[in-house]
Amino acid sequence: MKLPLALIASGLIGGLLLLNGGKVAPGPSPSDAVSAVFDAQETTFRRLSGERAKALRAGEITSEAASVAWMQSRWLPAFEAEWSKLLTQEAAAFCGEQWTAEKEAAWIERYSR
Repeated sequence: MKLPLALIASGLIGGLLLLNGGKVAPGPSPSDAVSAVFDAQETTFRRLSGERAKALRAGEITSEAASVAWMQSRWLPAFEAEWSKLLTQEAAAFCGEQWTAEKEAAWIERYSR
């Protein structure tokens, strides 16, 4: 049951790497919409990890399957909510009848580093 979370995360990361050809800029760069998503996800993941550790020690979670289910029930909605914000911005900017290759390229080019 751990595999689905790993597949989701690796697929997402792989897709983002494809957007910029796998190039990684040296040193820190300014925060952007993609960084904001990952920063929010990291904050949520760390908070939930602490809560899950407490629940495990308190006996509220009593099996590995229950631990995975606990995390999935909290992490996946938060994960989707953060990406939904970004995708909603994209939809407003260049999707549907207003879509052109140039509009989409200009928007997503900001994600590359």
